Amino acid sequence: MRPLPDQSAFEDKSELVLKKVRIKESEDITPISSPRTPKTPKICPKTPTKTPLRTPTKNTTIHFLTQKKRTKSTSNDFDYLTEIGEGSFAKVFKAKGKMDNKLYAIKKSKRPIWETSERNQHIQEIENGMKLGFHNNIAQVLCAWEEGGHIYIQMELCERGNLKDALNLAVQEEGGAGKLPEYIIWQYLYDVAQGLAHVHEKGIMHLDIKPENLLFSNDGVLKIGDFGVCSSANEEKEGDEGDQVYMAPELLNDIRTPAADIFSLGITLYEMATNYNLPKKGQMWRNLREGKIPFPEDDDAIISDDLKNLILRMMDPDPAKRITIQGLLKIDKLQSLSCLKRSTSTLYRLQRKLF
Repeated sequence: MRPLPDQSAFEDKSELVLKKVRIKESEDITPISSPRTPKTPKICPKTPTKTPLRTPTKNTTIHFLTQKKRTKSTSNDFDYLTEIGEGSFAKVFKAKGKMDNKLYAIKKSKRPIWETSERNQHIQEIENGMKLGFHNNIAQVLCAWEEGGHIYIQMELCERGNLKDALNLAVQEEGGAGKLPEYIIWQYLYDVAQGLAHVHEKGIMHLDIKPENLLFSNDGVLKIGDFGVCSSANEEKEGDEGDQVYMAPELLNDIRTPAADIFSLGITLYEMATNYNLPKKGQMWRNLREGKIPFPEDDDAIISDDLKNLILRMMDPDPAKRITIQGLLKIDKLQSLSCLKRSTSTLYRLQRKLF
């Protein structure tokens, strides 16, 4: 949206009209008037705006949407290898940089973005991704630009899939009744909690925590990605609340706090622990948001009391009573994981299994 011009440019409008009248009268009285020096038109000063909020122009000019100090890229700087993902607004490609031969993820809008709300969603992801900077459990935004109306976002490549893929693979084991081992669930929770703590420290709420947005790096670390729905703590925003399957109940009333992310992470944890297909609507959907949370009772699906109690605390219907991200990181299980040095060695894998 274009910024409004400074209102001072329109002050004393009546005086401008009187001047025009006096000039016209003098022209009528004097038969021969001397030529006047053309006046420089008064220009209305514009209020400075951030680059990303600029109204797009329908041409092929490249406009960079990230900070000047970052390395700038364009679509011609990459060889596009394969499509690795697709959402409602964009496709994601695995690409190789022509200059450094490194692999990246390039997110490209499906079509030129001229519509304001869709454009703002891309811009929001860029701004918040840049604000978050580097963190081991955040999929980093490296550069963003607009080219021919399309918005491109260059990101860290997490090519080992997402948590949803891992859950689906686990289900396929044991004749379709498999699930993730609990020690793995705690490790994944630790990774996401570390990243979410960083997000909240920056004053940002993700508002779309779900397995599809939790990405695996090459060394198996879970990273939080896709910040297209998130908002700042002091931002008044209406519209998208993320995937309703994982959505906190208070978002129905447009109450946005960091506790909404805790609920979404809690129900993601519940899905990992139970292997249930979560509902999109209906009585079961409401039960999960009213604290009526069932757990499997058969011996093959035993869930520890520690994990059950944590899920209940994270999914408390009252956001004020939910455990905070700081409280989550202080849990003994996660504290012990923070002391283990991540490694791909046999010793480390044994430590995780014994845990």
